[in-house]
Amino acid sequence: MSPPSDTHDADIDLIPGTPKSDIVAFLYRNPGNRFSADNIREQLDIPHRMVSTTLTRLINGGLIGETGDRYYHALDYRDDLRHYVESLNQLKTMFDDKNYDEHINRDDPQLEDIDEQELTADLAELEAEFDKE
Repeated sequence: MSPPSDTHDADIDLIPGTPKSDIVAFLYRNPGNRFSADNIREQLDIPHRMVSTTLTRLINGGLIGETGDRYYHALDYRDDLRHYVESLNQLKTMFDDKNYDEHINRDDPQLEDIDEQELTADLAELEAEFDKE
């Protein structure tokens, strides 16, 4: 029997950062490998009951496979889920590689405390110049 065709592109109901998405991502990042519920729980630090419930939902939804001896795996024919996980990987890489603090120079003298009197005087001077024009 041939595997079902990949017709699920628009039907992915996953939200990044949730146990459901995390389990799918873990399995599809490790294609060809089989994991027990305990392996998944330990790798992802998800409570046992939540792992069991989520695995059942993922199997029933056709998102992952299960062997007869209760090992879980990515499905070879789910290109849509592989693309989903690739997108997650790209986002992680994009945000992990950025050091947003490097764009903020905390030693910049312009970030020092502002003197209110000096600011008021500068503003008055600018208003006077504007009024002259």
